[in-house]
Amino acid sequence: ILDIMLNLPRHPISDELLKIILWALKMLGVKNVPSLTAFRQFQTRLRQAGPFKKGQSHVSVLGNHFTSNSILQSIRLDMANPEVRNRLVFYPEEPVDGLSELRHSWKWFLGLPDNRLTPMWAARGVHFYVGEAACLESGEVVVPLRWYIHRGEMYMFYFSMRMTPEGRFEVDTTRRCKRPASDLQYNLPELLKYHPDIHFEDTSATLELGHPLQANEWRLRANGRPCYVYFILLGGDDVSGNRSKTWNKHWCFYFCAASLPLACMNQEYFVHFVSTSQHAGPVEQVAAITGELRSVAKTGLVCIDVAGCENGNGVGSECLIIPDLFVKTGDGPWQSEMCSHSGDSKPCRFCNVGGTVQERSSDDGFLAIMKPGEQRTPMETIKTIEKDLALAVIPRKGTELEKNQQKTGIIDSLAQTVINELIEHGKAMFEKKDNMGRRVHVNAEIKATLETLKAERLAGGAFINSLLTEDALSFDPHQDTAVGRLHLVLLGFTKYFWSASLPVGGGKKLSVKEKEVLATAEATLFSLSQVGLGERSLRPDYVMHFRGSLVGRHLHSIAQLAVFIFARIVEPVLHAVWVSLSRLCAMLFVQVIKNMVQHKSNLTVAIDNFYDCVCAYNPTWIMYKNKFHYLAHIPIMVERFGVLGLVAEDRFEKFHGLWRHSSIYSNHHAASRDSAAHFDGLDASKHILSGGLFEWEGCVIRAGASVLTILSTNPQLRQRLGLRIDKPRKAGTSDHRKPTEMT
Repeated sequence: ILDIMLNLPRHPISDELLKIILWALKMLGVKNVPSLTAFRQFQTRLRQAGPFKKGQSHVSVLGNHFTSNSILQSIRLDMANPEVRNRLVFYPEEPVDGLSELRHSWKWFLGLPDNRLTPMWAARGVHFYVGEAACLESGEVVVPLRWYIHRGEMYMFYFSMRMTPEGRFEVDTTRRCKRPASDLQYNLPELLKYHPDIHFEDTSATLELGHPLQANEWRLRANGRPCYVYFILLGGDDVSGNRSKTWNKHWCFYFCAASLPLACMNQEYFVHFVSTSQHAGPVEQVAAITGELRSVAKTGLVCIDVAGCENGNGVGSECLIIPDLFVKTGDGPWQSEMCSHSGDSKPCRFCNVGGTVQERSSDDGFLAIMKPGEQRTPMETIKTIEKDLALAVIPRKGTELEKNQQKTGIIDSLAQTVINELIEHGKAMFEKKDNMGRRVHVNAEIKATLETLKAERLAGGAFINSLLTEDALSFDPHQDTAVGRLHLVLLGFTKYFWSASLPVGGGKKLSVKEKEVLATAEATLFSLSQVGLGERSLRPDYVMHFRGSLVGRHLHSIAQLAVFIFARIVEPVLHAVWVSLSRLCAMLFVQVIKNMVQHKSNLTVAIDNFYDCVCAYNPTWIMYKNKFHYLAHIPIMVERFGVLGLVAEDRFEKFHGLWRHSSIYSNHHAASRDSAAHFDGLDASKHILSGGLFEWEGCVIRAGASVLTILSTNPQLRQRLGLRIDKPRKAGTSDHRKPTEMT
C-alpha cells in the first residue's frame, strides 16, 4: 500500500511526508511498519527485477550526459501487462465502417512495404509467414504478402500461381489478390513435407520478400514464437521543470503504442516516459532512441506474452517483437528540428515552398503558399547537409554557406556544431599573421587542415540527425512529423483572430468604446447555450477578463462559439473569417471519417474558403505566418493517418504535468536520472497492480490475488493511475449539466 501511495502519478509524496506517514502508522499500533531506509531498499530490490530496471546512461556526440528509460523494456512491460496487451492490435484494418484508429490509416494499411508489417499470422497453432508459399484448402498454392483485418476477420493480400509448360510454379506478380486467411491450410514447412518435389521458376527469386520456397527470415529468428511488429507513436516537447512561471527548460520525450485504440492512447496509463535533459537537445536524445530501436531491428525483441499465457500456453510463453517508429508528434519548432529544418526563406518542413520576400509577394509565389510544394526527402536533406560540410572547409566561405542554408531551409543541429567549429578554425588560421604582417597560412594549407579536422570530428560520432539515415525504419521525418490541431488551429488561427477581434489591455487603457465591445461580447457569450460543449463550457467573465491568456481548452470552445459572439461586434470581413474557420474546425475535429475521398474533397474546399476569407481580411498574414501554409498539407496528412485526433499532441501535453512532479521532487543535481527513476517506479507499480508478469529470482511470476483485487475493486485507484475506459458520448450532449429551460 505504501508503494502504491508513493507511485500515484499526480500525487507525489516527499520523503519528509513519508516519514510522517510511517510515524502515524506506528502510533496507531500497526505492526511491522518498516523504516524509511528499509522501505527504500525494498523498492530498489523490486526495481532491479526483470523489465523494471529501465534506466540507461548516454553521452551524446556533443558530450552531453543524460539518462533515458529503455523503450525496449517498456515494450516488454506492455506485452506482459494484460491491461495493455489485450488491447494491442498488430495488424492493419480495412476501414469499411469508417476510419477512426491508426490501424485504419493509409500508411499502415497500404503505404508501408510488405516487409515492414507484422509478418506472421497464427491459426490452429500453425504460423503462416508472408513471402512463403502456402497451400489453400482448395489445393491452390499462393504467396501471402500482408495480413489485414476485414470486418473482424483476418484477410490477406497474396500472389497467385500459374503452372508453366515444364510443370513448374510461377508467381503471378501482375495482380495482388485478397481473400480470407482462414482459407489457408498448410504453411511452408507442411507444404514441403507433403510435397517435397514442388519447384518454382527462377524468376520467383526476385520477389521483394524472398524466394517462396525459402523460410521467411523472421520465422528463423522467432524459432516457433509468435512474431509481431510494434509501432511506436513518439512525442516530445520543451517543458518547464518549475511549477512557477520561472522558465526552467527541459527537452522531454514520451511514447505510446500506435497499436492501441484511440480511447487508450489518450489515457496516461498507456503513455511511457522516455527521457529528459536540460543539456542534450532533441536531436541528441532521439539519436539514443533510434539507436536502441535499430539494435533489435535485425534480431527482434524477445518478450513475455501475457496473451499467450492466458490462452494456455504456459507462464513462460514468449513472442518476438519488431519495434518500429510510426509517427512523431510535437509543436512546430520541435518537429522542424526533427527534420533538420530551420525555416528562413523555406518555411515548410514538408516541401520546398517559399523563397525571398519578393518571390513570395508575386502572384505565383503567393498562390504557391496556399498549396503543397515539391516533397522533401531524407536523402535530399542529407545531401544538402553534406554540401554544407564540404563548403565549411573552404576558407572565407562562411557568408556563402549561411546564404545557402537560408535558401534551402536546412540546418542540422548536430552537423552545425562541426560547421561552426570549421568556420571559426579556418577564420583564425586565415587571419593569423607573422611579424611582417604577412599571412602565415595559404588557402590550400587551410583547406587541408580543415579537411583533417572534419574527418576527425565525423569519425568520433554520427554528426547528423539519426532520423535522416537510409535505414530510417518505417519513419520519414518529412512526412511523419504530424501537424497537430492544438498548435496549428487552436493556439494558431483561433488565437490570432481572437486577438484581432477584441481590444487588448485592460483597466484604464481601454476606451469607452472598447469597454462596450467587451461587455457586448460577454453578454452574448452568457446568453449562448453551451450544452453541447460538455466539460469545455466557458465562464464568460473569466474568458473576457483573461482573454489574452487563454489555453487550448478555452480556444477549442471559442472556435465553436465565435461566429455568434462576434456577429454584431466585428466588421463583416472578419466575421466571414470566423465563419470559415468554424466550419474548418468542425471538419478537423471529426472523430470518424466515413468516406475518405469525400472528406478530403470537403476539407480541401473548407481550407480554400478559409484562405479566401483571410486574403480579404489581411493577406500579409498568409505570407508571413508559416502556419497558414501548413494548413495546405492537412488533406495529405488526413489521408496518410486518418482523423487528426490520432496524431494529436494533446495526449503528451497532458503528460507534462506528471513529469513536472518528478522535476519538482528531484534533488535538482541530476534531473534526467531522477525523472527516469521516478517513472521507472510508476511503471513498476502499475504493472504489478495490473497483474503483469515479471521475472523474480529466475522465475516468471505475477502478484497474488489479494494484490490484484486492489486495482480491480477500486475504480478510484484506476482513475488515479490514469486508467479509465470512457463510454462513447453522443454528439451535442453533456455529461455534467442538463439543458436549461428558457423562461
